Amino acid sequence: MWEHNTTEQDLYHHQGRSAIALGYTSLLSHSYVPNCNFVRHIDGLLIDVIAKRAIMAGEELTIDYQMTLWFDPVRI
Repeated sequence: MWEHNTTEQDLYHHQGRSAIALGYTSLLSHSYVPNCNFVRHIDGLLIDVIAKRAIMAGEELTIDYQMTLWFDPVRI
């Protein structure tokens, strides 16, 4: 979501505006136990991706999509 005081669940109620991250950020997969967090800076039009722990070379970067998924992700 790309408005203050909204959550990803608001998408299902057609409330608020959303955004799509481009570049490498669009390649981040979902995990219920992610190794990264993301922070939205709505006014600055930026997203920070921050490692939650040390990440090994070659390890996939994952985030929690923070919404009800319409698919069954692989649980790590």
